[in-house]
Amino acid sequence: MSQIDPNETQTMFKPVHRDRRALPRVTLSCPGKVILPGGDVVNVMIYDLSRDGLQIRCGKKAAHAINPSGKAVKDGAAPLEIQVLFYVPLDSGKGRVKAKGKLMYFSLIAPDIVTLGLKFKSISSSGVEHLRSVVKSALEAL
Repeated sequence: MSQIDPNETQTMFKPVHRDRRALPRVTLSCPGKVILPGGDVVNVMIYDLSRDGLQIRCGKKAAHAINPSGKAVKDGAAPLEIQVLFYVPLDSGKGRVKAKGKLMYFSLIAPDIVTLGLKFKSISSSGVEHLRSVVKSALEAL
């Protein structure tokens, strides 16, 4: 019986969502929080973002707290609304971003890693400026 390298198993998982982002993404990989309707907070990682949305990565337990049905988002279904809070790196320190958005996809990408795609519906006024600054700086560096 052959041994499988654990790193190789990660490549067996493929995203099942269709990429719908119209704007360039910036990899961020920073801690964030999802604020649930009852006020509970779930710690997540903000993997990447653009001016119109972001991708969250978290474990199965956190994903279940965010999306209790555990069902993938289907085209045409009413999306779940999520509130997020995170800080983006700025030249002057960190910029606070608080946003609400619609869950566009929910996908298992590894044995205990779930991705959630969020399309922004509203962003705090200072958060809009912080996002613009981070995305612009990252794209200029390319």
